[in-house]
Amino acid sequence: MARAQSQFIRETHRSKAFDGLLSDILSLTQSEYGFVGEVLHTTKGKPYLKTYAISNIAWNDATRAFYEANAPQGMEFHNLETLFGAALTTGEPVIANHPATYPRRGGLPEGHPSLDTFLGIPVHHGVELVAMIGLSNRPGGYDQALIEYMRPLLVILGQLVVAARIQQQHRKGQQELSRFKNTLDRTLDCVFMFDADSLKFFYVNEGAIRQVGYSRDELLHMHPFDIKPDFTEAQFHVLIAPLRAGEQDSLTVETTHKHKYGQRIPVEIFLQYIATKDEPARFVAIVRDVTERKRVERMKSEFVSTVSHELRTPLTSISGALGLLIGGALGTLSEQARNMIEIAHQNSLRLTFLINDLLDMEKLLAGKMRFDMQVQSLMPPLAQSISDIQSYARQRKIRLNLNGITDEISVNVDLQRLQQVMANLLSNATKFSPEGGMVEVTVSRGDTTARVEVRDSGPGIPAAFHEHIFQKFAQADASDTRQKGGTGLGLAITRELIERMGGTIGFESVEGEGALFFFRITPAPSNPNISCHSLIWQQPVHPA
Repeated sequence: MARAQSQFIRETHRSKAFDGLLSDILSLTQSEYGFVGEVLHTTKGKPYLKTYAISNIAWNDATRAFYEANAPQGMEFHNLETLFGAALTTGEPVIANHPATYPRRGGLPEGHPSLDTFLGIPVHHGVELVAMIGLSNRPGGYDQALIEYMRPLLVILGQLVVAARIQQQHRKGQQELSRFKNTLDRTLDCVFMFDADSLKFFYVNEGAIRQVGYSRDELLHMHPFDIKPDFTEAQFHVLIAPLRAGEQDSLTVETTHKHKYGQRIPVEIFLQYIATKDEPARFVAIVRDVTERKRVERMKSEFVSTVSHELRTPLTSISGALGLLIGGALGTLSEQARNMIEIAHQNSLRLTFLINDLLDMEKLLAGKMRFDMQVQSLMPPLAQSISDIQSYARQRKIRLNLNGITDEISVNVDLQRLQQVMANLLSNATKFSPEGGMVEVTVSRGDTTARVEVRDSGPGIPAAFHEHIFQKFAQADASDTRQKGGTGLGLAITRELIERMGGTIGFESVEGEGALFFFRITPAPSNPNISCHSLIWQQPVHPA
C-alpha cells in the first residue's frame, strides 16, 4: 500500500504507477495475470471498463501489435455479459474457480491463455463504484478470505483512482488554459486585460506587444492611458465610468495608441467590463489596428468629394436650364414635352440633393464643416422648419402638429444646421406617413436637456434594421423596386450634426406602429426652469 501511494506521488504518468500497483497485486495474490481498470459510463449511463494497467497476455503477432497500440492509453471493455461484467453490474465480487461452468463466462478467443480461475473485485470510493481489479489463475483458486485480506488495498486503490481523476481534470484544465492563452497570443487582434481598481495591465498578448513596442514586463507595469495619448487618466476614468456603473455592457471607441518610439497607430477598441463573484473585476480590451481602413476611407472620401464637386457645377446649369424651359423662357411647350422636361428637372434636383448630402457627409467626417454656435430660441426655428415642409405635406395630405412649451427655451446651436436636422426628420416622417396621416413634433424640457421628438404614422422600422438606422446609405428597403426614394444619408448626416452640436439622437419604433425620432440638446445656462405642457402651435395643415 505504501509503495502504491509512493509510486503514484513520484510518477508523472499515472500509467507507470498503476503498472507497478498491478505487479504488486499479482505478486501478493500469486495470480498469473490481471488488470486494474476505471469504471466509466456511456452517455446513456451504461458502465464500462477502461484499463489503467493490464497484463500482456498476447499470444501472436496480431494481439501483440494490438496490445502495444492500445495498452498505454487504456483498453475499453463494454461487453457486460462476462465475468468482469457481472462485478460491474452488481457491484459485488465475483469468484469463479471453475470459469467454464460459470453462467456469464463470455468465452475466449482461439489461442488465448487458459482461464483456470478468476476473481473480480469492485472498488468503491464511498458509495461510488470507481474501479475494478480482475485477477486470474491463482493456484488453489480465490476465496472470500483473500478479498477481506485485500480490503485495505481496495480503499487505497479507490483513493488513487479518485486522485487520478482529479489529476486528469487538473491536467485537462491546464491544457485548455494553455491552449486558450496560445490562441490569444497568436490572434491578429491585440488583447489587453487590466485590473478594474489599479487599471494596471495583468495580461497582454503577443499582438499587443508588437503593436506598441513595449516588452511584456514593461506593459505589466503600465496603464491603458499610458499608451493612449488622446486620454489623460481623468478622461479615461470618465470613459469607463458607464461600464463600471452597469449602464453599458461594452463600448467601442476609436482612438490612437502611441508606440514606444513615438509613432501613433489609429485603433478601434472594443472594451468590456467583467465582474464575477469571488473574482477581481477586470476590463478586457480587444484592439484592432485600423490604419489600412483609415487609408481606404480617406481615399474613398477624397474620390467622392472630387467627383461630387465636378458634378455639382454642370448639374446646377442643367437644373437651371430645365427650370427656365418649364417657366416658358423659350415659349410654350407641348404637353408631352413639358412632362418630359419636368421629369428631367425633378431627377436633376434629386441628383443635386444627393451630391449635397455626399459633400456634407464628407465635410463632417473630415471635420471641415464649420459650425456657427450661438444661443438661439428653440421654438422659432422648429416652427420655421414645419412651415418650410408644409407644401410637401399638403401634396401628401399630411397634417403637421407642433406640441411644445409655452415659455421660451434657449439652446446653443448652429441655426442653419438645426434647421437641416429638422428638415431631414420632417421630410422622412412625411414621406413614410400614409396619405391623411399625421406628423407630430413635440418639445419638452427635462432637468438637464431639451428634447425634440418627431413622430410619424408610417409603417415603422423593422427590428432587424434598428442597428443600421444611422449608418451611411442605410435603407430598410434597399431594393431596386423600393417605393420611397432617398439617398440613405439623411439620418447619418442628422446624427453627425446633432453630435457636433453637443447633443444626442435616438429613435423608438415598433414595426406597424410608426416611428419616433428624438434628439436632446443642453439648454443655454441662463435659462430658468420651464414647465412643459402640450399646445398646438398653429392650426394643423389640413388636406387642400
